[in-house]
Amino acid sequence: MTNKVPQFLPWQQQVAQQWLEQSDRFTHAWLIHGEEGIGKFQFAHAAAASMLCENRQSYQACGSCQACRWLSLNHHPDLRVVVPEAMYESLKIAPSEEPVSSDSTKSLSNQIRVQQIRELEQKNFFTLTSHRGGAKVLIIYPAERLNHESSNAILKILEEPVGDTRFLLVSNSIRKLLPTIISRCQRLHLPIPDVDLSLAWLKEQGIRDSEVALTAAGGAPLKAQEQSESDYEPVRYWLGPFVKSLAAREMPEVQPYVDKLDKIEPRQWIDSLQRLLFDLQLNYHGLQSRYFPSLEEYTKQIATGLSDIKIADLYDWLRKEQATAAHSFNKRLLIQACLQRVLLAFLSRAQ
Repeated sequence: MTNKVPQFLPWQQQVAQQWLEQSDRFTHAWLIHGEEGIGKFQFAHAAAASMLCENRQSYQACGSCQACRWLSLNHHPDLRVVVPEAMYESLKIAPSEEPVSSDSTKSLSNQIRVQQIRELEQKNFFTLTSHRGGAKVLIIYPAERLNHESSNAILKILEEPVGDTRFLLVSNSIRKLLPTIISRCQRLHLPIPDVDLSLAWLKEQGIRDSEVALTAAGGAPLKAQEQSESDYEPVRYWLGPFVKSLAAREMPEVQPYVDKLDKIEPRQWIDSLQRLLFDLQLNYHGLQSRYFPSLEEYTKQIATGLSDIKIADLYDWLRKEQATAAHSFNKRLLIQACLQRVLLAFLSRAQ
């Protein structure tokens, strides 16, 4: 969050206007979903600002009323944002209380814990009237990080809503949510943004080679920005050297890659491997790479000895690992297992 009143991103404005024009007929709970890295959290935050604004201009918050002044200070009493403790810093969210994992020897949780929901109940957020006479808003992001206990706690609240609270659940993968939670919400799907709007926005952010960055991110502009500004941009950081070794039919040492990938979240490097496999399948059928065109010279060499079956099997295996990666107790063992599986598949391709 920033010190400005949240605004919709350029590619969200049309959807936001059409959606918020019906706000007087809104259900109490919405499930906002779509691909990762397209700005769904930003959309929900801007939507909350619009709902709380006391002088809304069309679909955008006015920026000058008392509610907007509170929002600009990141301190509106009728807005709560629930995210995993580990995401506080990246989203610039100040927790209302000390994190549950307050012991400095323990890592912050990647899950949304039931204590975070209980805290809202204990403070009567759902039952007390709002400070400004309107609705209250609760954002939950990413909703798939709700664990079993917190999912059940939210489900109970959704089933028996009290007061005028709008729930905005934001998800990168709704298939990971309880079906009963999904059934209690209206859905709003946010599509992959328009390419021209995304490129214009990336250039405004000072991203060089924005077309390459956007392609590598699968059309997701915020992911493109994050990767481009990160020291861990996949092609530079690890994927480029890894692919070049495989193209030369060399067995790279696994340990240096384990050390590198241990510094980033599993979902990021597994996602890069899945995108690499997609490119390899395209190359295998004589088509151009989609995600890593800068590596096409090498992926085409690798693809010649692969097969659809081998690529599909490896992709399915990685997908299963992705589903459990957030709960892995030993990241290094996970990295080692994934890399060895990839090496086995690629370097045995001629057999």
